[in-house]
Amino acid sequence: MSLLFEPTPDGAGRYLDWILSGLGWTLSLALGAWTIALVVGTLVGVTRTLPKGSGGFTSKFSGTFRCWCRCSSGTSFCPSCCRFA
Repeated sequence: MSLLFEPTPDGAGRYLDWILSGLGWTLSLALGAWTIALVVGTLVGVTRTLPKGSGGFTSKFSGTFRCWCRCSSGTSFCPSCCRFA
């Protein structure tokens, strides 16, 4: 445990500072990704419920991700099980 309080080889701080900095970057990146996913998901969901407009694009967009989840080959895209009208 004392290793965390020792100075780093470059003398710029302690190992604990590196860990806390990495934790900060990880949480910031996760929060940013969550925000982007929430905004894009909300826009696509709202657009799909509109009577007219860009429903064709959003249907294909959400259908693509449904296909990836359904596909028996795992995480790769399988065009044989996905048909878009």
